[in-house]
Amino acid sequence: MGAPKPKQVVCDFSRALLCGISLAFNNQTIKSYVDDSFNAMLRPFGARKRPDTIIRVDVAHLIHAACRWNCWKFVRHYSIKEFYVRCIALMVECLSFSDFQKIFYLTCVVALQSYQDVEIDYSEILTAKDARKTLEGEISVRAIRVNFDESAGDEPEHPKAQAMTECNELDQNGSSIGDWVDEQVGRAKKNQRDGEELNPLFLPKFVNILSQRVKEFPLWTSVGMDCSTHATSSYVEGYFNDIKTRILKTGPMRVDKFLIKHANDIHGATLLFSSSMINFKATRNVHNTDLMMKEESQ
Repeated sequence: MGAPKPKQVVCDFSRALLCGISLAFNNQTIKSYVDDSFNAMLRPFGARKRPDTIIRVDVAHLIHAACRWNCWKFVRHYSIKEFYVRCIALMVECLSFSDFQKIFYLTCVVALQSYQDVEIDYSEILTAKDARKTLEGEISVRAIRVNFDESAGDEPEHPKAQAMTECNELDQNGSSIGDWVDEQVGRAKKNQRDGEELNPLFLPKFVNILSQRVKEFPLWTSVGMDCSTHATSSYVEGYFNDIKTRILKTGPMRVDKFLIKHANDIHGATLLFSSSMINFKATRNVHNTDLMMKEESQ
């Protein structure tokens, strides 16, 4: 209709929404969008080609879903779950690809090595225990704060959603980003020498689910972005919550009645916004006049 494409769109992990947004605004499938975004991260910053519309997933939805993954039912101590969810939050905060790669690899090492004194091959980090300490240090330095859903431990992620995750809903196998993730996970499983101390954070099922989400990390991290702001859809969700509790408080209604009520609500909101803009302009003009008079008096 002639309207410009939005520079950025934020939504949840809904497969239908992600595919629809990508096709509508970028004229490509979400799989192609994710793979192109990943390949762009490997190029110098000035040589990157930005898509018409950047697609991002609400971080709150990611953390909320992670707190409900089925792998936690095998965990006895809550601190283990807290550690790994904070590692996911670390990945969300990453600004550079190298930083994200390091955090993801070390997280996989901690979760996949059954012995914490096993020797790994990663620069100055010699053992899985060292990898865990490095992650703990990053969490403390960056002051990662996560609002854990206390009920998430008793209410796992919906089986259908879990199945979509385990079946690789974005089908990134064979793509550049899929090959990269598989390479990192395979590297994390290797060791230079066997260990003797059991790893209390050994949780391979966590990596199985995490690796599927990482195959779409351009959607939920700040890697490659100009700023580190978190993607959020809370404003839209708040608006729809207002509609549900105020307009639809009488219960189910016919579609035609809902459309009339909704149109009237939008019209009223437009009038309020217009009034606020008029008051804002008037206040700004008065402020500018006062400044001019003050400068002239000096």
